[in-house]
Amino acid sequence: MKKFKNKLFAVLFAVTALVAFSSCESDDYEWLRGTLNLSTVNDKEPIYTYEGGLFSFNYNLRAEDIRGIDARRLDIVDVRSYESEVFLFQSNLFRPNDRINIRLRADGVKSYTLRMIVIVNDYGDRVAMVIDEDLYLLREFMSNMTYNLARNGQLKFYIDGELLSTSQDTSFDFEVRNDFDFEVRY
Repeated sequence: MKKFKNKLFAVLFAVTALVAFSSCESDDYEWLRGTLNLSTVNDKEPIYTYEGGLFSFNYNLRAEDIRGIDARRLDIVDVRSYESEVFLFQSNLFRPNDRINIRLRADGVKSYTLRMIVIVNDYGDRVAMVIDEDLYLLREFMSNMTYNLARNGQLKFYIDGELLSTSQDTSFDFEVRNDFDFEVRY
């Protein structure tokens, strides 16, 4: 009977210790808002097309380019796009309903090809925007790219495209606006 009590006490102690110490390892999570916005508006030169409408350019990004959070110091476990937009604008050859294809690539991220269409905005400007059917692809790409940027500290972001409705060479400006929700573990 004494051996049984000792075994019962040992099992009870082990279960109590396991329950007590397993509750000590709870992580705290929080959602924070941050942005990653890029623009060629203040650059010395706009984006130029070549060979009748092709274009290609890139950005060297650092984690510090993410505004609103300190991506290098936080343990980011997830990134979700709250809003992502890409614009091409200030081209004298853009006409309403012109079509443009762009391919977005980044180091360590699957590339996506998106369709854009030129519209006239509320201010009378001709602006190319990603079509509604491809917005989920844009958000997915931007979330994945920003997650990799936050985790790795830097990456290269590539933008390649083709003006499908304009065969002449032209120039334009490029802008990306992103609002993200970052899940952070403490």
